[in-house]
Amino acid sequence: MVVDLALPLVQATEKLTEIMAVVGRQNVGIILTVPASTSANMIETTSNLTNNLAPIVALTKLDECDVSTAEFSSFATFNAKIGLLSASQSMADAPLFASESILMQYLTDNLIARTDCNFDSHRLEA
Repeated sequence: MVVDLALPLVQATEKLTEIMAVVGRQNVGIILTVPASTSANMIETTSNLTNNLAPIVALTKLDECDVSTAEFSSFATFNAKIGLLSASQSMADAPLFASESILMQYLTDNLIARTDCNFDSHRLEA
């Protein structure tokens, strides 16, 4: 069974906690969709509210925005499990399972390359 909760985060966490109490925590898997444009502060707030649910994070809208090192650091701080990547807002549109190699490829393509460009531009200014 799939349940899509379109509620404010506080209410959604309360409802999910109630569902888990009825059907058993081991019978529930939660996917928390987080748009790529989400700030580090919002990731912290969301993580604080959902950490006890042990969700799998699905990063969405990766075709519109990049996830910066600050955002990845926020996910790491809260031991978030990034499990899915999606270019569009809809998770139904061919999500990628976020294996270590896929995440490393994303980091290489989007963070390391950008850092190298910034470093080269600073070097030219000096």
